[in-house]
Amino acid sequence: MARTIGDRSEGTSVPPKPAETPFSVRQLRSCEICAEVDDALWEFLRRYQYQLVADDGERERFARRSGFCPFHTWEYRSIASPYGTCVGFPPLFDRLASQLREAAATGRADAPIPFAAAVRLSGHDDCALCTIRDEAEARAIGELAARLRKRLEETLFGLSAVCLPHVAMLAAALEDDPAVLGALTAHHADLLERVAEDMRSFTLKHNAVRRNLETKEERTAAERALVLIAGLRNVNFAAGAHAEADGNRARPVRRRKGAGVDAVKPGT
Repeated sequence: MARTIGDRSEGTSVPPKPAETPFSVRQLRSCEICAEVDDALWEFLRRYQYQLVADDGERERFARRSGFCPFHTWEYRSIASPYGTCVGFPPLFDRLASQLREAAATGRADAPIPFAAAVRLSGHDDCALCTIRDEAEARAIGELAARLRKRLEETLFGLSAVCLPHVAMLAAALEDDPAVLGALTAHHADLLERVAEDMRSFTLKHNAVRRNLETKEERTAAERALVLIAGLRNVNFAAGAHAEADGNRARPVRRRKGAGVDAVKPGT
């Protein structure tokens, strides 16, 4: 949204307290797990949009998978050209049209056409970009958990402001190591307090027309706070939607057999 909500905060008079645990610029950077997943998505999509134009076989495979999920269709649109879309998508539309015609032909006058059963739309388990996202996320979580176990203090010292959805996944990966999990939890409690104080400092200086005294950390506090609590939009766009049945989002999604990264590499 382009609108600014609550530009002036009435009653914001709580003075900021000095942070007991200082954080370096490196520790205040955005979630490193989100960054790794974002890089993996970009690299795959950069190559794949070209493959859809250059490779007839890839276009047929894309059609058989029913394209991308709705969210990643728009991610594709952000990088692809109209020409690339017009070359890459016709086999998918032909396949969907054939499924609709078959459904219409087999329908009866006294019964509704079984649209959902007849037309296969792409969802999480079919979407190549969802697969890339899941695999990159699981790999990044596993690597960071291993570093925390092996070199706890050093890793915490250089740890980014990992977003809370990914902290929850880290916590699940570290649940058998209470000491490491406790240190990670305490670290993030300090981090949340630091960001809260940066936001309070920003509003005080903003309301008092002391904007020239704002620090870089205070000016970026709003954006950092939202990324910290939610992660990057194109990484955590549906956090919780594909959790296990018990509702535990912290555990990486278990993909069906044969649906790993290798299953969706262009040209395979």
